[in-house]
Amino acid sequence: MKKVFGLLCLFAVLSCVKNPADNQRLRFSEKDLVPLNDSTRALLYQDAANIELSQVMKDPGRRTTEVMLNAQNVQGFYQDLTTIYNHSFLVSNSFFEYAPRIRSFGAIALYRSFGTVDTTKSWVGNWLAGDSLTGIVGIDSLVLTYGLSVQSIRQFGDHYLFVLSSRVPLNHIALSAKLEQTGEFKDVSADGAVGDGSDIAFLESEIRIYEYSTGWGDCPAGCIFRHFWQVIVSGQEVYLLDEGGDPLVGD
Repeated sequence: MKKVFGLLCLFAVLSCVKNPADNQRLRFSEKDLVPLNDSTRALLYQDAANIELSQVMKDPGRRTTEVMLNAQNVQGFYQDLTTIYNHSFLVSNSFFEYAPRIRSFGAIALYRSFGTVDTTKSWVGNWLAGDSLTGIVGIDSLVLTYGLSVQSIRQFGDHYLFVLSSRVPLNHIALSAKLEQTGEFKDVSADGAVGDGSDIAFLESEIRIYEYSTGWGDCPAGCIFRHFWQVIVSGQEVYLLDEGGDPLVGD
């Protein structure tokens, strides 16, 4: 029944999709598309992981408990983003021009936590010596479970400021909470980005709708202007559902 409902929703939404030819003739073709390389694939995977993190953040119970991201969900988002990239020249001229530069905002929270620890903690000597293990069971179990390493540690007065990094994307908000629960730190927080910028948001799971947006105008304080594209992924097809917001520079 759920599958039938989903198909009906998809049919209803697709009946409302915009035909780019109604507004502008598509001037790009597959030959204009830059083939995916390893660095671009890595960026798309990071975007996919950040979209999954954004879904976790919507649930107060999960945001501070689930450190590992659901690999199946991340892979699903990655496949969709790859499909969108490979079909971007069919969506609209402006989307093709802007989409390759649009990233999911705030992805730095996937890879780093930072915090402070009192200089009286003797185990900090291990971190200063370049060893990620401390001899404290609570800390070391997290380090080993999630593959953490000390990216930097520096003394400021009566405390050390440290940065822990992971090689794979994690929910560092939940990880920070678990580190604080050891009682060995003054504070721990997930790293994050300041201000605003471009973004990729996942709007609807049943029919796979994504919103790409680009912002400009004093983005460190919060972008003044924003333009968006909403696209639907259906199998290997991509459709433009809506486009709007502030006029793009040069339009």
